[in-house]
Order: sequence, then structure tokens, then C-alpha cells
Amino acid sequence: MDNRNILHAREKFVENGILPGAVRGIVAASWERSQGYQVPVERGETRLAPEEDLLRRHAENAELIQAALPALEQAQYLLADARSMVILTDPSGFIVRTAGDPRTLETARMVHLEQGGLWAEADIGTNAIGTAIAALQPVQIHGVEHFCSEVQRWTCAATPIWHPATGGFLGILDVSGSAEIFNPQSLAFACSVGRQIESALARSIKEEHERLLRYSLGRRSHWLTEDIVVIDRSGLIVYASDSALHMVERRNRALIRNGRVLAVEKVPIATWPARLDQLVPGVTTELVIAYDKPIGVILVVHRARPRTASIITAEEMRAAIARERAKSARQRTIELAKANQALHGCLDALASAPELDEFLGQMMTAITQQLGAVSSVLRLRDFERNCLSINLVFQDGRVVTPGEAKYPQTLESIPLGEEQLKLLAHPAAVLQLTENVSALPDEPRAYLLGMGVKTLLVVPLHIAKQLIGVLSFRFIERREFRPEEIEIARALQSQVVLAVHVTRLAEAAKQAAILAERTRLAGEIHDGLAQNFTAICMQLGVAEQELSSNEGDPVHRIHRAIELANFGLAEARRCAGALRLSTVEESGLGMALQRLVEHSSVAGALHCTFQASYIPEDSLPPRVKHDLLRIGQEAIHNAVRHANPTLIAVTLEWHAPNLTLQIKDNGSGISMVRLQKSEGLGLSNMRQRASEIGGRFEILTAPGRGTTVIVTMPVGTSFSLVRGEK
Repeated sequence: MDNRNILHAREKFVENGILPGAVRGIVAASWERSQGYQVPVERGETRLAPEEDLLRRHAENAELIQAALPALEQAQYLLADARSMVILTDPSGFIVRTAGDPRTLETARMVHLEQGGLWAEADIGTNAIGTAIAALQPVQIHGVEHFCSEVQRWTCAATPIWHPATGGFLGILDVSGSAEIFNPQSLAFACSVGRQIESALARSIKEEHERLLRYSLGRRSHWLTEDIVVIDRSGLIVYASDSALHMVERRNRALIRNGRVLAVEKVPIATWPARLDQLVPGVTTELVIAYDKPIGVILVVHRARPRTASIITAEEMRAAIARERAKSARQRTIELAKANQALHGCLDALASAPELDEFLGQMMTAITQQLGAVSSVLRLRDFERNCLSINLVFQDGRVVTPGEAKYPQTLESIPLGEEQLKLLAHPAAVLQLTENVSALPDEPRAYLLGMGVKTLLVVPLHIAKQLIGVLSFRFIERREFRPEEIEIARALQSQVVLAVHVTRLAEAAKQAAILAERTRLAGEIHDGLAQNFTAICMQLGVAEQELSSNEGDPVHRIHRAIELANFGLAEARRCAGALRLSTVEESGLGMALQRLVEHSSVAGALHCTFQASYIPEDSLPPRVKHDLLRIGQEAIHNAVRHANPTLIAVTLEWHAPNLTLQIKDNGSGISMVRLQKSEGLGLSNMRQRASEIGGRFEILTAPGRGTTVIVTMPVGTSFSLVRGEK
């Protein structure tokens, strides 16, 4: 990069608007925009927003800031003494967080490169933050490429941060430092930190979606014959039945687009219930709160009541209609009472069933008995083979697998042809097997007739207009169904749809647990090593500059680079060791913690010890062992990253009925006030893991006194919570 040529090109552009070819295209376009904004080249600093604006922006960007805290803390450690800083902004270029080398942070205040500073191109001309916002791509701007003269003392690299669910632009992550220490790896460092923040956001969103779905399932008895739409706090539809979407679109066609509720996107979530009730006639909206903050809403779509038939003036006709209505009302009351009883039984099953598969079976039992069917079958769609495969069978008063039901292997899967898909596009279908049924192949039809089945009630299962399965109910007599019966069957099947959806999430989570953990650790290795080696390059760059100018303390810089190299090596060993610890049930919790401690030690810098009393490992469920190991791993990881300890002691003790894991370090510690604001430092993950296995999470710390993390778990409680995982 020839600074003299670029400086000469900038002078020509300022004088007569000519852009020579010596300037990169992205820089030239930014200069033109800056001139269009009438930004004076001699501007020495940007604007600084008042304190009340900063507080408001913090509140508006709380989710982004929370997700970014661990990455910013790590960057602060890596960039210490490297004359660099890391900056987080909102989408407008308003700085909401900074971290890094203290002297660089102090120098940055001279141009308001600090919290509250406004760094859009319209405020301060060409700079990495403003240009990345304008171009919506990663950008590196060095020295004389800046439009304003005073800012040319800086070099900066910035990347956009995107919302993992909506794809929306959330803000900018920027790395800035003195122009004297230009490092081409700075942009890779910024992109790596940006990806860390997006990953943290994605994990948070996934957890909130699972909470929303489970809450919806638990509250379903309140909306017995109604349809629901589950919406997260960004306006994304997490779950909705086809009939619910159809009714909402019919009542307000402009409300939903591309799976999102547009009318609430930029509206405070607390106002959503009143707004949605106003926008969509015939709905009620329930706000869902988790951990004292709203995470979404449930839109309950009430079905339109049938219009009253025209009244004939004849007295006897009026009396006949009144009698018919009374009879119908009594019948409907009886049916609703039965359905309500069935649904309450299902919800009781949800509370007591250790696995969602068992809950699904109890749902099938309740619906089958409610309809008076002799048996029923749940088939789920196999998208790869494009067929419906049997999942569960209810017969002889119990739920069994296809093998236990002695179901013919050739009939376990039914191909999904055009005729079948056409039939299953309807809310429900009644097939009289004694008649010619083209949608049902001859072989399964003959099998059912051989069992004495004459009528088949088929209820499709849909999620977001996509067929995911079928519930079929068998009757040994020819049956006709009243609209009320079909309606109740559909209301109850929506529970099955939701349960299938949650079951799939749970199954996917179990099957992908090791892969997800390894992917996360691989990301840690990649990003951690990339950031460590970038920081090493920065430190060596400063040392080189100080050696050539005979100023500063280059030996200190080289020692710092060596420290970072050792830290990076320890991180790689820790993560590689954690990859081998993913199957804790094979080696046992004690051995896994012992290996974790061994891999975490750094010769001459960090000594880690492990001590354990007798632990009844054979009685510990795998989930408990796995989560305790991950809590220990996270606690050590946080201590190394943020507290600079020289000693970490891990103990595991069992004093009936309590199992206690303790991780104690002699690091810098943290004040309780700051701790309450620092849940992003891995604490929330540890706290949640402890809560999910029935444990109590404590943290004891003070400035200069180290930190102790304690997880205490009543063994009996933990067994009851995870009894399905034994």
C-alpha cells in the first residue's frame, strides 16, 4: 500500500473531484459519499451523543451486547499492550461497547472513538465502521484512506454482524489501532470475533424457541378447540397449524410475509398483544415470559361461529328449531367435556411422561378412546424416500411398536403419490374401505379389511403447510362423523403435531449432541487460534516498530507474544482434550474431569489440580455427568480467559444426598456489581446447565480474591429429573 500515492490521489479528489486509479474502488466510492454528505476533510472528531442517548441505545441493543460480551472480554485480553481496540456499534454506527488496550482506548477518546461516538460516513467520512455499514461487507481502511485528516492516524477493520434467524443487519464489529502498526490480519480477526457473536446469538435464539414450544404445549388445554400461532420476539413464526395461518391470512392478508409477522417487527414486544388483537379480528394474544423477559407471544385464533339459520315464522318450526338447537348444544357440550377430559389426560401425561415418545403414545391413546376407534396408527413422513412410515400403533388397549404389533414389513411404509397428497391436503378424510378407495393402495386396504376394519378416519399432520405425518383411526363398523367429532379430532391432533415437533427437536438434539459439541469446539479452536496468532502478529509488529525506532520496550512485546503463543497452545490442547471427553459415560465423570484438568495446565504459568472422593458413578445418569463436565470445562475456560490465575483447584465430592462440584481459582476475581452485569462471560451457560439437572449454582468472588464456582445437586432430585436418560 503506497501511502504517498493515496495521499496525492486524495488531495486531487478534494481539489477537483478526480479519482485516480491508485485508490481501491471501495475507498473511492466512500470518498464520493463523504463529499456528498459535505463532510469537511479537516474535521478533527466525530459527534458524541449525550448520556441519555447512550442508555437508550444500550437498551435497544441489549441482545447484541449480551451476545458480544464474551467475545469482547476475550479480545480485550488478546489485544492488551497491542495498541489496538475492539468496537461494537449498532446499525447506525453508534458505538455501544469498546474493549482493548487501555492506552489505545484513552487515545481513541480524542476523536470520540468511544461509547456514544457516531461513526457513520455522514458523521466522519470514510472509516471502516461507516464504510462497512454503507457496503454491508467486511472492510479494512488504513491511515490515509480515511477521508478526514485527523482520523488518518488510525487503521481499522470492520465486519457486519447479522441476525442468525432473520438475516437482519444488527451492527458492526471493528478492530482499530494506530496506523503505525498496520496488520493485514486485523480484518480476519474482526471477522472471527463477529462470527463468535453470531454463534452466541444463534444458541440463544434456539433455546428461546424450544422454551416457546414447550410453553405452548403445556398451555394447550386453555385453547381446546382453537388454533394457535407461536411467534418469537423478532416476529418469526416458530409454529403454526395450517388452519391457523389460513384464518389469520383471511382476516388480515398483509400481516404475514415469508414466515414473519411484519406489523410487530419494530414495535416493543410488551405492546404486541394489544396491537395483534387490533389487527386480527377474533384473536387473543398471550405474552410468554421466561427469566423475567418476554421471549414471544402465542396468538390464539378463535374459530368463527356458524351463522344462525333464518327463522321461519311458523310457531311449530320455531319450536322444532329450538329443540334441535338444544339437542345439538347438549351433544356438543358432552363432546367438548369428553375432549376436555381427554386433553387434560394428555397434559397430565406430559407432566408425568419421562420421554416425549411416551407422551405421544398417551396422546394417541386418549384420542383413539375419545373417538371410539378400535385402533390407531401414527405415521411420520420420510422425506428422503417420500413415503409415510409407521412410528407408533395403538391396539389392544396399549401403544406398541410396528414390530410388537406384528405389522407386515411390506406395509410399514406407504408411498406418497399425487393421489395421496391430494387426499391429505384436506383437514380430514373418511375412507369407507368396503367401497373403492383409489387413494389407498390395494395391499394395505386388503390387510385392514382382513382385520375387520370398515372405516378409516385419516387426519393429516401439518407444520407450516408441510405434511409431516398422518394419524389414522380404525373402526370395525361403518361410521359417519358429525362435524363436531371431526373438529375435536383436529383440535386434539394439533397437540400431536406440536408434540411431534418438540420430539423431533429433542431427538435431533440427542443425536447431534456430540456433533454439535465438537463443531462448537472446532469453532473455538479455529477462532481462538486465529485470534491468538493475530494478536501475536500485532505484538511482534509493535516490537518490530519499536526496535527500528529505538523506542519503547520491544523485549516486553516479544515476551507478551510468547505468553499469547503459550495461551493459544493451551487453548488448542484444552479443546482437543474436550473433543475426546465428549463421551463422558465411557470414561466416567472423575476420569473425564482429571483429563480436563491435565489438559488445562500450562507449564510455568498455570497449575491445575483435581481431587475427588468416592462417587457412585454407576448411579449417575449420563446427562448429569455430561453437564457437570461441561460446567467444569466452562469454569476453567472463563478463569483462564478473564482472571489470569496461576492455580485452579477442581474438587468433586459426594456427601449423601448431595453431589458437589467446585472449581476454585486464585485469579483477579470480580466485584458482585460487575458480576451481575457480566452474565455473558459463560455464567449463563453454567447456570442453565445446573438448573436443567436440578442443581444449585453458586459463584463466590471478590476483586483480588479469586473466584469459586460451586454446583450442588441433591442426587435424588437429579434422578427424578433425568430418569428417562438412565
